Order: sequence, then C-alpha cells, then structure tokens
Amino acid sequence: VTRESRPSSAAARSAAKAAGAAAAAVLLFLVFIPSTDFGSKKNSWGTAASALYLTFGRPIWAACWAVITLLCYYGYLPMVDAVLSHRYWTPLARLTYGAYLSHPLVIKLAAGCAVQYYTFSTQDMLYRWAGNCVLSFSCAFVLWALVERPMMTLIGEAWKSRSRTPPREARACEQYKEAAAASA
Repeated sequence: VTRESRPSSAAARSAAKAAGAAAAAVLLFLVFIPSTDFGSKKNSWGTAASALYLTFGRPIWAACWAVITLLCYYGYLPMVDAVLSHRYWTPLARLTYGAYLSHPLVIKLAAGCAVQYYTFSTQDMLYRWAGNCVLSFSCAFVLWALVERPMMTLIGEAWKSRSRTPPREARACEQYKEAAAASA
C-alpha cells in the first residue's frame, strides 16, 4: 500500500482516526498507570501486575507510536503530522541520538552525587526530569559540535573529492590511449 493507493473512503478515515485515538489512549494509560503504585498505595500491584507492565509496556509503547507514525505517513492524521514534522523539531532531532547515549551517564552521575535517598514527589520528579533532559541535550550538543559535525564535514569533503576523480577504469583507459598514441 502506497500513499497514492491507500483507501480514502469515509470508513477508512474513520477507522484511522479511531486507531489514532486508541493509540493515544493506550500511551496515556502507559504513562499514568504507574502512579497507582506510588505513595500510600506503594507495592499494591503484586508480582504479576508488575511483571506484565515491565514485560509488555515498552513493546506496546513502540506499537502505539508505530500506529501513529503510519497514520501520519499515509496522511490520515494531518494535524499530528504537521506538528511532529515541523521544521522547529530539526535541531532536537539531530541531538536525540547523543542525548540517548549520554542520558544514562547523566542519571548515574546525579544518583552518585545525591546526599539523600530519592523522594518521589511530583515536584521532585519534574525537577529531576527537566534537569536530566537539559544535561543530556547539553552533552549531546557538545558531542555534535566536537564529533558529529566535524566528521560530517570530513566525510562530505571526502565524497566530493572522490566524485571529482575519475574511476580507476577510466584512468586506465586514458593511460592506454596515451600509450597507444605515443607508440604510433
């Protein structure tokens, strides 16, 4: 199925919007359901519920985002696609892999420097999340500036110079023609 051959009937659009709404609802469920096991209700889930959440939470999260991505690709969610593909996301998109690589170091550094046990209040969690994001993306920017961008420049120059030099076979053919002309 391509973008041009996708179904465009009203039923297909309705089914796509329902699938997008269901995916968004499941994503919200996955985000907020752990709050039922905090505070005075701590450890109320039991082993089976915890194991199910830990086992299936991430694959379901990925599947929901895959549904939303496909619906955006096929044009069924134009407003979501417009927000997610806006050009203002480009700098953050370029830094996400560096943030992915550096965030475990940032989290472990913060935990290693802590002088008290963590408290799980809403304010503390938001503060820690924001600090981890800022530090991770700052590390990602440093990685981008010192490693990624210089390597992109070097590789780009190497490809340009490689495309300017004729292939080895063409050089050999030119040398053969020159040798034949010199011997004649």
